[in-house]
Amino acid sequence: MDFFANIFDENVGADPSHVSRCASPQDAATSYFKDIFENSNGRIRSAVVAVWPVTSPVEHRIVFDADAVLTPCMEPDAEPGEFDVFLDVRERM
Repeated sequence: MDFFANIFDENVGADPSHVSRCASPQDAATSYFKDIFENSNGRIRSAVVAVWPVTSPVEHRIVFDADAVLTPCMEPDAEPGEFDVFLDVRERM
């Protein structure tokens, strides 16, 4: 399925991103947040993300809390300062 995704704030839906070929709204929120996290060079570690099908209005959004959890990489060949990243994206209830 294709979804729109946006940061959930007063401007939600004004300029959403298109997230293609996702199995679920949670997959779309995770993909969108991963892009935000990577494009910020890891500076943005949490966000509230709204996701809705491209065939639906923004009022049909599902809201997710998204966090990036960083832990020091423990692999023997890890570089100093290298981290493992876990993206925790959960639907808001």
